[in-house]
Amino acid sequence: MRATLMIGTACVLGLGFAGCSAAQVSEVTTDGGVTDGATADTVPGYAYVVISDVEFQQPTFSCSTTNAPGTNIDAVALIRKSIAVGYLMKDTATFTVGNAACAPADCSGGDCTYASPTSTTSETELVSRTEGPPDAVVHGPTNGSGYMSLNGGSLQFQIGDVLGNGPPQTILSGDQIKVFEVDQSYKTATNGCICTPAHYQLWVQNAATSLQLNPVQFDPANSNTCGAAPSPGYQLGCGTTAFAVP
Repeated sequence: MRATLMIGTACVLGLGFAGCSAAQVSEVTTDGGVTDGATADTVPGYAYVVISDVEFQQPTFSCSTTNAPGTNIDAVALIRKSIAVGYLMKDTATFTVGNAACAPADCSGGDCTYASPTSTTSETELVSRTEGPPDAVVHGPTNGSGYMSLNGGSLQFQIGDVLGNGPPQTILSGDQIKVFEVDQSYKTATNGCICTPAHYQLWVQNAATSLQLNPVQFDPANSNTCGAAPSPGYQLGCGTTAFAVP
């Protein structure tokens, strides 16, 4: 049986979940076939993922304690049958400035080094650091690499192959989305990283639907902050977290 995905041919979904009209939607099958004019109620899969940073809403948040404010995204994986089959796809991620928690001057050292807007790194470079498999290098007093701080904003993207190359994959029921957030699992005896787990929401989208996912697993390294496992009905990621696609 072929799985199908509805995508907009003339629009891109944003954090506001502005879907395409039925006239803008085509049915794309996993074996490459395309059927125009399909209706939105035939959609079994999702084309986009959105991460929305809510760390600044936490009572312990402070701009001055970090130069990487909010959720710090290293990578995002598509997990199918316990295997990573894809990662955030290159050149598909779009950053949206939201209710930014910190202005550059508010951060430690007077610069939000890993966030946008920033005085040291372009938004294009920061977004590219989230692409492909996990590769973050974390330091304390000196700059690291391989991750982006959302600073109250959001990141929308598609999933590619295991290297982050295209074409984009369909996200299906039964899959998991795992977000690699720079947290206690990145801390070593020598890198001087505070690495506090940050909180965020995760959504999957297609041309007709946006669905918030529930977390199913936290990284054990973050148990002191996040707890051993998500509570039923809890909808926030906490550090590196796996989410279930119903």
